Amino acid sequence: MSRKPNRKFGGFVAGARIEMNITRKDLAIRTGLSYNYISLIENGYETPSDSALEQIAKALKIDKNDLYFIGGRIAPEIIHLIVNDAATRQM
Repeated sequence: MSRKPNRKFGGFVAGARIEMNITRKDLAIRTGLSYNYISLIENGYETPSDSALEQIAKALKIDKNDLYFIGGRIAPEIIHLIVNDAATRQM
């Protein structure tokens, strides 16, 4: 069973990279991620870890929270705030 590619997120990353006029190889160097991993992300076949997503956001000068949102995820800091708020309300 194959996974359905997440082309929206990958396409956004590729578009931002192209807009900055840098290659996948350049992005790989700037993030410390492999060229193949960047390619898989851009083509929608790989979902980056939180750490990788934040490295990509920094390299592309994109707010990491925007990138989390586009990827259909919630930033860890936001999750922490929600959990703390819920815990406070239960007291």
